[in-house]
Amino acid sequence: MSKFDADSEIAALNQRLKAACVSTSVFRNGNKLVIRVTLPKKPGDGLGRKRYPLSLGISANRDGIKLVEAKCHELARQVQNGTFDWQHWERDRAVPIDEKPIAQLITEFKEHYQRSHRCSDITWANTWRYTLDKLPPHEPLTEVLILAVIKSTKEDSRIRELTVTRLQHLADYAGLGIDLKSYKGKYGSQSLEPRTIPTDQQILEWRDRIPNESWKWVYGMLSTFGLRDHEIFFCRFVENDPMTLEVLKGKTGDHTGNSPGVG
Repeated sequence: MSKFDADSEIAALNQRLKAACVSTSVFRNGNKLVIRVTLPKKPGDGLGRKRYPLSLGISANRDGIKLVEAKCHELARQVQNGTFDWQHWERDRAVPIDEKPIAQLITEFKEHYQRSHRCSDITWANTWRYTLDKLPPHEPLTEVLILAVIKSTKEDSRIRELTVTRLQHLADYAGLGIDLKSYKGKYGSQSLEPRTIPTDQQILEWRDRIPNESWKWVYGMLSTFGLRDHEIFFCRFVENDPMTLEVLKGKTGDHTGNSPGVG
């Protein structure tokens, strides 16, 4: 990834806004991004419109550029359709991003992340939420809190690697300016523990111990076709081919599996 140049990125952002006929522009104030936009005058400023600098506490980093661009489009839409309300934007501005409680920060980060990545609510709940829920919800995000979550995971493990990746994204969004790469460790194939795979005979023996016929069938399908546990509820046999199973819905999308048959 190329080195981030805030001023060059801001210039490119302003060009995109101009090309899209969005009547806002962005400039940098220290390490924060500020939107310059013409808005209905604040209560007490009289009637008409006025050009305002609008600071939302967004950091001048890669994620901040994406977020402020989305905010510019949102502002333009609200002004155009007459739904702009100072109360909403003043509230956002009153709490800088580095002072927001973590629960609120995560909610906003989720919306930001889902705009730029293919991440459904289900995927978020099953992956990101597992990591981010370990942070105290009512405190502002700090490096100390992030490191505490990382160090609670096993070194050189897949969980450690994923935890570092997710918290790095959150830290970048919050503008903390920390680099967590050194905490990832050396997770890889060499760190995996060898698995003991049962023989076909052992699989059959354990199947015969299941008293419920329905669950015995489920066990047999899982072991024969190598299905994930939830895929058993979203599959069907291919017509005229009892050795091929079609999975209609699952983690890897639609796919088919073949029985290895009886040796």
